[in-house]
Amino acid sequence: MDKKKAYTYKSGGEIFTVKYQGKYFVWDQWIDDDGNISAVKENNKGLYSGWPDDREYLTNLIYPLKVGKEWVTSSITYKIISIDGTLKTPAGTFNNVVTTKSSFGFIDYYAPNVGSIKVIHDGKVIGELIHLENK
Repeated sequence: MDKKKAYTYKSGGEIFTVKYQGKYFVWDQWIDDDGNISAVKENNKGLYSGWPDDREYLTNLIYPLKVGKEWVTSSITYKIISIDGTLKTPAGTFNNVVTTKSSFGFIDYYAPNVGSIKVIHDGKVIGELIHLENK
């Protein structure tokens, strides 16, 4: 995620914005409008998200990216199904989108240098990036 941007998402009928808050050890902390904090880290092994206070995290992507690659995190199996897609959201059109599918049927879309841009479950949009702007 770009620390110089504010990300506005629509999820579950709610609209919220997250902004970079600072570092928490190796994690980049992001805070939403209600003061909820989440964390993201990326290294040469993958992209991870979590909740620092709970010391729990998910492996969102495993590097190097390769179609068909699978991994398990929190008893959920994820598989990369595309690495070169194009996806349009209200925030814009994104290229080189990585798409994953979980064993629970969630489809997640990630754009380079942006992060999560859309989540679908059972054909319905669960969450989507609707606005991206400089802070």
